[in-house]
Amino acid sequence: MRTPLIIIAIMLICGAAMYLISRYQAPPGEYDMLTIENKDTSISRKVRLYAAIEPTEIFYADGTWLKADSTPLKLVLDRSNLNFMSKQYSSVALVLTYNNSWFYDLQFDKPDPSLAYEISFKLEPVGDTLYVKGVLDNNDGEVIRFGGPMIRMYKQFILTYNNKMPPPPPDSLEYENESDSLALAHSPQPNKTITILEN
Repeated sequence: MRTPLIIIAIMLICGAAMYLISRYQAPPGEYDMLTIENKDTSISRKVRLYAAIEPTEIFYADGTWLKADSTPLKLVLDRSNLNFMSKQYSSVALVLTYNNSWFYDLQFDKPDPSLAYEISFKLEPVGDTLYVKGVLDNNDGEVIRFGGPMIRMYKQFILTYNNKMPPPPPDSLEYENESDSLALAHSPQPNKTITILEN
């Protein structure tokens, strides 16, 4: 009589353990995963992806990407379809380049640096430019789709993330009785500005 009860108890314990193990999700990895979805290697061989942590300004001068403090941007994806980068950041700008003549930048903030993101890009020729489509997945049920045209690169230019710049001094915002052009200079700025230094 005891043997069947012991067998049933063992089966229930094993079943509960198997259920709990199947429900357990492994914690996300230590890295963000970056992928280029293009199957055509002629495209992926010309793609590079740079990362700027906590960006305010990014400089491009004669083939080199630099942060505001003149340190080079980290190359995180070089002529391949898959790579990883550290997930320990709260804000990053990813700069995708194609053939050193086109670029696309994606700037985003992370609410929690411990989250591991999966970020994918796909390049498609559209007319006389390239169009980037992509997905940013935080592996927690939230997915952000992004896209836009790539921009032709100039010899030297600056990307300024106005939303990351410190606010102007309070006295500079007082512009009563000022001309229209000065009032326009004090109006809200776009999130990003491109300043061309040399064509």
